[in-house]
Amino acid sequence: MLLDSSHKATLLEEEELAQQEKDFTGYKHGLVRLNPGRWLFPAEFTKFANGLFNFKWRNSDVVVMTYPKCGTNWTQEIIWTMRNNANFDHPLAMDPLMDRSPFFECDMFFAEEVVPGSSEMNECPSFQRLCPGADPKDGMYLQISEATPDPRTIKTHLPFSLLHHSMLDTAKVT
Repeated sequence: MLLDSSHKATLLEEEELAQQEKDFTGYKHGLVRLNPGRWLFPAEFTKFANGLFNFKWRNSDVVVMTYPKCGTNWTQEIIWTMRNNANFDHPLAMDPLMDRSPFFECDMFFAEEVVPGSSEMNECPSFQRLCPGADPKDGMYLQISEATPDPRTIKTHLPFSLLHHSMLDTAKVT
């Protein structure tokens, strides 16, 4: 499958899939390899890849782009607070960080069985508030990212090559 980012997504099969599933026990719904780059993602990524690549960035956006497990949430919280809540009286200050500063590509980690009324949807009050009537199967966090009012702070672990080059001309990337 060719993606809008010009990457080719290939579903892992047989020995390679068995080895990856042995090493990464959390991914039970298949894995894809993206080339060039040899990025490895849950198979669900292909469902959202073009929407992520074609996302419309705004001039007021700040994108927290890091490798996983390197202080991303901490950085995200600091940036969101600096931009929205300097006096700690912002009405969304007590909402979970994931709702205030969406994890852009998080939808790829939810299996296709996620349906309206599921626990994942119920744990995301911002989806219900910002996207009334929207279908969570179209990507809760992608839709939340689109619907979040300015100034948006959005988190991603995706490499630059999977995002449209206009992001660097439009948003601020940390």
